[in-house]
Amino acid sequence: MYCALFPKAFVIPKDDLIAYLIDEGVVKNQESRKDEFYEGYSLLNRLEDVRLLESIDDDSAIKMHDLSETWSSKHIKSTFQS
Repeated sequence: MYCALFPKAFVIPKDDLIAYLIDEGVVKNQESRKDEFYEGYSLLNRLEDVRLLESIDDDSAIKMHDLSETWSSKHIKSTFQS
C-alpha cells in the first residue's frame, strides 16, 4: 500500500523506497542500518515474487504491478469515501 502513494507507473529506486520504509517504521528492530536494508530488500523480493511489484532498470528500481495499482487505488478511494 505504501507504493500507492506514488503516481501511477512511477519508477521507485529500491534504495530510496527501503529508506522510506525504514523511516516510516515498516522495517525496524534490526541491529544496524545495513541490516535494515537487508530486511527491506527481502521484503521487496517477496513482493516481487508474488507479482505485486515489478523490478525494472536492471533490478535497481521497482514499480507497482498494474493489478496491484488498480486494487490499492480502489481500496484507498473506498476507505476515504466511507
